[in-house]
Amino acid sequence: MKRAIGWVALLGMLGCVTEDVGSTSWEAAHPGPWDIPSDTRAIADAQYVAYDGAGAWVGESGCGGSLLPGTAELRYYLLANFEQVSGIGGYSCRRNTGNTSQMSVHGTGRALDIFIPLDGSSADNDAGDVVANWLIEHTEEIGVQYVIWDQWQWVAARSSGDKDRMYTGPHPHHDHLHIELTEEAADRRTAWFTGPMAPPASEPTLPASCDAGTAYDPQFCDDDGHWAENAINYLHDNGLTYGCGEVNGKPRFCPEDTATRGQAIVFIARASEMPTSGHPDAFDDDDGHFAENALNGAAAYGVING
Repeated sequence: MKRAIGWVALLGMLGCVTEDVGSTSWEAAHPGPWDIPSDTRAIADAQYVAYDGAGAWVGESGCGGSLLPGTAELRYYLLANFEQVSGIGGYSCRRNTGNTSQMSVHGTGRALDIFIPLDGSSADNDAGDVVANWLIEHTEEIGVQYVIWDQWQWVAARSSGDKDRMYTGPHPHHDHLHIELTEEAADRRTAWFTGPMAPPASEPTLPASCDAGTAYDPQFCDDDGHWAENAINYLHDNGLTYGCGEVNGKPRFCPEDTATRGQAIVFIARASEMPTSGHPDAFDDDDGHFAENALNGAAAYGVING
């Protein structure tokens, strides 16, 4: 099972949806790849969303800097309503691993990586399929343009009957779903955001410093008064963390969120100024992962063994 630790613990180490066809419950694992049920397919196949690309890779100056508001809100909803999700990654300024001339949609703030614990070394499809099915059933309502999960992909811009097919990219996505939102969805202008959506039951209560028009420290609005605030600000000021998105146009850190093993190694690599390029490929299951170079570097220097 993929292990997750609290962001704050890691700091210490470093110094409106109606009734759905898809259920949020899950049971025992079954072998993949993603198998879309006929009722879900019928709903999703009738929907169309145009694809918004990320544009050419021009370096870090072309990246957005953080998750966009709609992406961040969907992230909170998924964490609160799908218990099988162990963590959700988001913003990452980098090239598209499938086409390095293009920027990854992660760099625009419109993409999420939704982590599902493995069943041994394989995808847990009874856990992950539920999330993927719910997302494509609400393609137009939310503004979901692309989903990859366990060797399979769904593209909402394709014609009816041709939206899903095998995914053969560098990473099989057996431990996480990759999803992308349209520009309209990321700006909270689709029906899911503008309609009577019930907020996630466990969405964290934000401090007043995150309210529109209020003052906050120059790093993050949601750590003001938190016991780890000084350490969080130190990491920000030294380029070790960029936060988890925005609310009311203000950057957030999400101090009580969990961190995946990949995110933890990226933190360690940045903090130690560990060289992360030019190392042999150390692991079979991280090809194309945002943290692949850091993981290979950590393995080369004996920090991790897999």
